[in-house]
Amino acid sequence: MRAGSHETPFWCPQRISGINGTLAPAASPSGSLYPRPRSPHRRRQWPTDWLSFRGALSSSLEPSSVPSWVLSERVPPVCRLRWQEGGEFALGLTHGCEPPPSAHALPPVLGEWYNRLLNGKDAPNQALASGKRWVIRQVDDRQVAALAGALRVSPATAAVLVSRGVTARDAESFLKPSLPHLHSPSLLPDIQPAVERLREALGRQERILVHGDYDVDGVTATALLVRALRALGGNVCHHIPHRVTDGYDLRPEGAQRAAGDGVDLIVTVDCGAVACEAIAEAQRLGVDVIVTDHHHPGPQLPPAVAVVNPARPDSQYPFAGLVGVAVAFKLVCALSEQMGIQTDNVARAFLDLVALGTCADVCPLIDENRVLVRLGLELIPSSKKPGIQALLQQSGVRRDGPLRAWDVAFILGPRLNAAGRVDDANAALNLLLTNDPTEAAQLARALEERNSRRRAEQDRILREAKGMVDRALRSDAKVLVLAGRGWHTGVIGIVAGRLAELYGRPTAVISLDTDTARGSARSRGSFHLMEALNKCQDLLVRYGGHRLAAGFDVEMEKIPALVERLEQIGAEMLTDGDLDDGLLVDAVVSPQELVPQLWREVEAMEPYGEGNPPPVFASRLMVMGAKPFGRQSEHLRLTLRGEGLPGVLEAVAWRRGAAAQHLNVGDELEFAYDLDVNRYAGRETLRLSIADARTPLGTSVAEPRAPYDPFEQDGR
Repeated sequence: MRAGSHETPFWCPQRISGINGTLAPAASPSGSLYPRPRSPHRRRQWPTDWLSFRGALSSSLEPSSVPSWVLSERVPPVCRLRWQEGGEFALGLTHGCEPPPSAHALPPVLGEWYNRLLNGKDAPNQALASGKRWVIRQVDDRQVAALAGALRVSPATAAVLVSRGVTARDAESFLKPSLPHLHSPSLLPDIQPAVERLREALGRQERILVHGDYDVDGVTATALLVRALRALGGNVCHHIPHRVTDGYDLRPEGAQRAAGDGVDLIVTVDCGAVACEAIAEAQRLGVDVIVTDHHHPGPQLPPAVAVVNPARPDSQYPFAGLVGVAVAFKLVCALSEQMGIQTDNVARAFLDLVALGTCADVCPLIDENRVLVRLGLELIPSSKKPGIQALLQQSGVRRDGPLRAWDVAFILGPRLNAAGRVDDANAALNLLLTNDPTEAAQLARALEERNSRRRAEQDRILREAKGMVDRALRSDAKVLVLAGRGWHTGVIGIVAGRLAELYGRPTAVISLDTDTARGSARSRGSFHLMEALNKCQDLLVRYGGHRLAAGFDVEMEKIPALVERLEQIGAEMLTDGDLDDGLLVDAVVSPQELVPQLWREVEAMEPYGEGNPPPVFASRLMVMGAKPFGRQSEHLRLTLRGEGLPGVLEAVAWRRGAAAQHLNVGDELEFAYDLDVNRYAGRETLRLSIADARTPLGTSVAEPRAPYDPFEQDGR
């Protein structure tokens, strides 16, 4: 084995190697994020500490100078060395080995650090480090200075804007989005035949069925189109399938049921792109269908009157990243415009629903989505829909400041989603359709109870799935696939997302409770789920989704072949670098720049989410105090001071309470953080939310930056 190409096994916490000369313990045996090796010699999970080196220190070492025991394949390994890109390497020491190897066998510069690692020295950030490799985004300093001067913002803010492709010319649309920044609905494929058929149905008082989906995007899209068509005098009914008994999308039996109910026109929202068989059945029964969707269509478009979908291969629409509720909104705008209704009125009536669905669907918050969400978030606190007001009240979302996309994605969205995940999504739809405040309050309380059930079910399945990882994942597998019985199909998507985050690779979770198993997948890195599933269509009963998330049905006997195929596709499509996101740092900030004005500038870049994450800054700061807090002391509150900074800064490190015992007054660390504000008694104070920390190793945090393109997204 060549030393320079040595790979540590997957079960070793090699991802904790990005800490630049600092100590970071592996997860405890009971909570390890890494599957244990299938070795008869391994009796316990030996914790491993890792050090990472770079720059001048690593340049003094060559693979040939490392003794053989460092590259040993013994179980458990005593020590491992791993070379990474840019001349960086990591040294790992496994505890529990008796006796530990002597440092004299190492090159002197490495032996010194090995002894410090062995003796537990230089570990003020123990349990505080995330274990991620820091990647500082590269920007042109001249562009930063020019943009800072043009916009009159701080260099830190200008650096963030430059790294996200924002120029002085388009800064207004990014920082102050408005309706004129939206693309014309007339650019959507098939929008004109869809509008003409709807006007015909409205004029003839035909019975229109709005067929939605059971997630928040589908529910909000259904509510929007039902409200809009009723406001235009339409004879409208609605249907959202049950996740377990009906399954996803319009089915042939659904088309038959609609025809039996006297429906003349079906309009799908957030579904229908691949429902060729069902739409052909509707056509046979004399029922027209308009498809509005954002999911990638199959090889053939369904035989509908219109397929309004920006993700169509032949679409000329400038932005392919719209979600289902946004496509429905565009259809209503086009219809209203032809009926003499101004877009401003349509926006005031429905952008609250668009923001709810867009944020909850975790789509890229770039281009048009920024405009729709930003304007919609402004409308939600004062929404005239009783259901939205009841949801705000029940969830406890604070309304003393601007509503953020995070509030929708992680507080409001899960409550709306809970109905379709553990029960019937029509409960959430009824909440958004009702005009009765009393009924809305009752429905919101019922959703809260369902959300509690959803959390309990999700936690149980996640525990079981994590326990199966060591049996399901090979060390070289780039895609993780897990299957189990008793796993509710309503929550396996959330579990897949959590596992993808924990293990750093695309993940599919399959429920085995029916003859045809149902799976849900979430992506990681550059892995395109729909492209992968397209290569598995011979093994699947049905499937649908987009780049980041997808669902599928598969016959039981074909699951092993599906697992093998997905792992093969992962090996072809992904490298280790694709899955190692690292910790992206937007800008290095001097302590004197950490003032409330910087927070206000950062706030102006909302909404944050996929494609536009909250900016991460880095600074060298000194610890003046550290104290755990929370019910179980699970969080950490820090007091920090920096050079040139008047006074001290407050900081929090969530779920890092154990680090308090390793921190001392005077410890100087490089912190990576995002900015927050603490509002209390009418006052606002700046607060840092710590993402990572590392010990300075004779080099500044401002190392050469790696290039990064935040707009490398679908539809950009």
